Amino acid sequence: MRILYCERIASSRVLSFYTRNSMADEQIITEKAHLAEQPIVEVITDKVESVPNSIGLVEIDPHTAVVVADPASLNNVASQGNSVVQSPKPREFHSLSFKMKVIEKAKQVGNCAAGREFKVPESSIRKWRKRHSLAGAISTLTTPGSTRYAMRHPDIEDDLVTWIRNLDAQGISVKYSDIRDKAMEFARERNIPEHMFKARSSWVQRFLQRHNLSTARQIARRQKRETEQQLFQNAEEIVLSAAMAAQISLEDLQTISSPVAYVRRIEKFSASHRLHSIYFTHEENKQVYGKCNNPNGHGHNYTVEVILRGKVDPKTGMVININDLKNVMQKAIMEPLDHRNLDVEVDFFKTRVSTSENVSIFIWNQMLAHLPHPELLYEVKLHETDKNVVSYKGEISES
Repeated sequence: MRILYCERIASSRVLSFYTRNSMADEQIITEKAHLAEQPIVEVITDKVESVPNSIGLVEIDPHTAVVVADPASLNNVASQGNSVVQSPKPREFHSLSFKMKVIEKAKQVGNCAAGREFKVPESSIRKWRKRHSLAGAISTLTTPGSTRYAMRHPDIEDDLVTWIRNLDAQGISVKYSDIRDKAMEFARERNIPEHMFKARSSWVQRFLQRHNLSTARQIARRQKRETEQQLFQNAEEIVLSAAMAAQISLEDLQTISSPVAYVRRIEKFSASHRLHSIYFTHEENKQVYGKCNNPNGHGHNYTVEVILRGKVDPKTGMVININDLKNVMQKAIMEPLDHRNLDVEVDFFKTRVSTSENVSIFIWNQMLAHLPHPELLYEVKLHETDKNVVSYKGEISES
């Protein structure tokens, strides 16, 4: 298909067009002899692959504005052409495994022979081999035991190490800023321009890692951790000594000083309800609760978290047996609430609005009634939606 661009002649319905027939230059030349303000018209034909140096005449239908040409004349023009426009070859894509196979073959027999065998251009093989060698060079910089950033100025680093060790021998520790300033001073002594060596914080960090050095802050942190560990060990020794003096067994001591842990279990249930208060009129309920006051109700997929807090039993290693907690939540939560209409099937909500707050209070009361050790109950957290969450810890307001 060839698209010829022409311009309308102001005084007639006849278009004049021509092309330059050249294998090297396939650009279609638009005739500029007509008025510039006239629109450009596309002449499309699947008959003509190329048009020789000639001028042809076509007409435009005044009703449809479609270019009309004599097929015989078009065929005649097409027969005079001696060049054919070829469509571009689609680009081929190769997998990494295929490229590696070609590269290995090219290393053995050369790029030309590998290209003939795998039907790949030699230029592509050269590019692949170049990228492969570059990737291998980069990978050697990140192999274990090597440093990603090599030392660019080893003489400066040697002087810095000597300077730091001399100060350390005098009991003087250094900071990041001190190392940067000293490094820049050494660079100026060697006439190294500032844009070539800036001694940034990242460089200082790598310098310290390369030479296994520490700054004053790092030393202080290490000393603090060591001090805390020593204090903890001393405290343990003091407690054990006191227990032995009081003739307290190790088992009794573990019972007295058992660590406290929090146990959390999650269950999900589905229920429907309607937010409607018996203390409000119909209009007041509608104003307060909005669409949640729909007489037909609506439903939620609730997620409830029950959190227990207690000492870890030294014998069992647990605050509570998880199977026991599972059974308690099944009786206290799932059986009375799952797939229920809260306002109709649960007596608790016949005199209370079934808000998330009241549902969490109901779950709290149920857990207290079913837990073998109610003092373990710490918190009930109810997710009505992903954005609406209520937490209740059994707290009672004095007012």
